[in-house]
Amino acid sequence: MSKRKWGADTPLEEALAYEEQLIRTHRRKCYDYLTDLPPPNYRYVDAKGDTTFDISRFRSQTTREAVHPKVTEKRRRRRADSAYEQYYQHMPKDHNIPLAGKKSAKLALIEAEEALAARKDSGKNNSPENDASSALLSPPLSATSLVGINLPPPSSPLKGERGGSLPATPEKEDAFQNRPSIKLVMPDHLKAMLVDDWENITKSQQLVPLPHPHPFDEVVKEYLDWEIPHRPEDSAEKDLLEETMAGLREYFNRALGRILLYKFERTQFMEISEQWESPKNEGHKCPADTYGGEHLLRLLVSLPELVAQTNMDQQSVNRLREEITKFTNWLGKNYTKYFVSEYETPGPDYIEKSRSA
Repeated sequence: MSKRKWGADTPLEEALAYEEQLIRTHRRKCYDYLTDLPPPNYRYVDAKGDTTFDISRFRSQTTREAVHPKVTEKRRRRRADSAYEQYYQHMPKDHNIPLAGKKSAKLALIEAEEALAARKDSGKNNSPENDASSALLSPPLSATSLVGINLPPPSSPLKGERGGSLPATPEKEDAFQNRPSIKLVMPDHLKAMLVDDWENITKSQQLVPLPHPHPFDEVVKEYLDWEIPHRPEDSAEKDLLEETMAGLREYFNRALGRILLYKFERTQFMEISEQWESPKNEGHKCPADTYGGEHLLRLLVSLPELVAQTNMDQQSVNRLREEITKFTNWLGKNYTKYFVSEYETPGPDYIEKSRSA
């Protein structure tokens, strides 16, 4: 049938009739196997449960994806579940975004909070060697400056006590409660990384590889290189940024060995600190050029408690919160670069030494 050319004067009914005839003609020329019906009493499955027709054409050709290293590690420890494997199913092997919101992560967070509450209720005389449940053990050894504010030293640093004591009078207690507090808003995926970090060390007995491929000094330097061009030249905002980062570095160096380590990490810290003091060591000399994003994140979540022990006024607290929030958001956007994708598993000698320490 030749295709007709229609004009503006062609009747609509004639045009529709022709199109319908054209469609029917083309239908007769093609075969649609879906319109065929099976014969009466046809059985799709035989007595053995096998199909009685060829289903190969209905099978899709799929390639098996490689298993994520986190799933492999969980399977090796016989701790993997379907939710965990489904979460990491399509994630690239070089990415390590912790599992947040699932049952295991919630349990880990609940256990961490319960352990922290139990430690607080048990008193203030727990030594770092006997406390494996929390990173907040004691303030830095001596006074340090953060945004121009001096922090008081702890009352008994050698015993690992917290600085100062609880107010003895209602007046002092009210003054303590009325001190300005800093409330930091942290991205959810960084919170999840804290949970994963806690689980890797306290449950899986793994360690962050040291020296870190991207230590604290490198993280802060690259943040300053990115943020300073956004500040007016020779302005107070630029000076405040540099002062805050310098104070944060001082905090990190002084606080790491006191409040940022789990018990299982302390043996590693003692070994690496001996290398800092060695005259033959020409490279890493302090925590800031050895430890990286994982321990920096622990410091950031500890800042509210540490700042509460200072005499900072509300204006200083607001400035500090603004700078730390900007830094935390930048860190959250670049987490794939500054956090390790895999923790290392120490040998049996280290585990035994850590238990007996």
